[in-house]
Amino acid sequence: MFEQLGLIGCGLMGGSFALALGEAGWQPELLLRGVPLAGAAAGVDAVLLCVPDAAVAEVAALPVERRQVAL
Repeated sequence: MFEQLGLIGCGLMGGSFALALGEAGWQPELLLRGVPLAGAAAGVDAVLLCVPDAAVAEVAALPVERRQVAL
């Protein structure tokens, strides 16, 4: 079970996920553009990529300290 989720991308999909998770009692970590991901995702159990299709490969290739990642 995940205790802390991270969201990369706060557009329509990322924002919708963040709102829904908040309504369910979660406090997702929002990882915004320009913030180095190497340390930003270190405290989360899973990361949801909520970026345009054309950016998925680029974002997924960024170095991130992690235990689990959901794509």
